[in-house]
Amino acid sequence: MEELGNPLLPTLNIEAKEASQYDVIVNFLEQGKYKQVINKINYKQSKPLTEKLSKFSKNTQRTGAIVSVVLIIVAGLVTFNTICLAMYNFRDEIAVMRLVGAGDWYIRDPFIVEGIMYGIIAAVATLIFCFPLLYFSLSKITI
Repeated sequence: MEELGNPLLPTLNIEAKEASQYDVIVNFLEQGKYKQVINKINYKQSKPLTEKLSKFSKNTQRTGAIVSVVLIIVAGLVTFNTICLAMYNFRDEIAVMRLVGAGDWYIRDPFIVEGIMYGIIAAVATLIFCFPLLYFSLSKITI
């Protein structure tokens, strides 16, 4: 190796936390004392790809937020629909409870508790299913 010299060129890879920081890093490295030491900065060749990936990432985040809001609304509607169906199925019992003088909250509370329990069970089942799925696929998704 001493006779041939190092066949590999010395390189330094710099990674930023956000794509917008690369311009600042390149401007800093192209100034003054670093300009003499640095032979090549290849950010300018990969800048269009970096911008496309950044836009794709932002669009994916927005889409994910919109889908999450839609799914939250659907979950709320399903919960309310379940409570309404339960009340419809028990309409005769509710009529009898009203005849004997039961209050509105005394009649509604069991249905609200039932809806809350359905929500908790659904949330736990979702966590049990999604957490291992995300845990094992996270290493393949991240860069």
